[in-house]
Amino acid sequence: MQFILYHLGLSSQKPDPLQIPVPIDREAAGQDYLQGRRELLKTLLDEKTRRVWIRDRCREAEHRRAHVIARWHADRAPDCEQARQTVARLERLARLPRQLPESIRFAVRDLKRQGRFQMALKELDRFYDYDGAIPASLPSDHRADVDRSDCAHHVVPQGNGKSEAVSKLSCQDVPSH
Repeated sequence: MQFILYHLGLSSQKPDPLQIPVPIDREAAGQDYLQGRRELLKTLLDEKTRRVWIRDRCREAEHRRAHVIARWHADRAPDCEQARQTVARLERLARLPRQLPESIRFAVRDLKRQGRFQMALKELDRFYDYDGAIPASLPSDHRADVDRSDCAHHVVPQGNGKSEAVSKLSCQDVPSH
């Protein structure tokens, strides 16, 4: 108020300089900071308490580091598992199993020679799941455990061109038929 009166010429007395009040929260935070620094300095100046303080800080840092490493591994576990499965598929592609029918073996071999590895992997995946077992969801035309001798459309020529039964299951036993 004195400032306004002085500048309007209504008062001859110069006003006190303006002071911005310091918020109480900032002042309390500053006091807490200074108190913490004093205690830290006091701790570091005493040799026994300094060793305990350093040991505690090292343990806390080790725990934080172990937690960060565990979180890193947990975040990347799906990627690692996918990479393992991809390596297993590529190993299967490199060493084709004997149980594959010859037509599939030759098709995969030709695709590999052409450098079309993705197509070769897809060809293998049609007949095997990622665990290496024969998937039950394949059509009975491609399953080796199905007897195709009683259905004319399922007669599969074996090695010498003759039709032979592969197993004792019949087409009626296969749900995908």
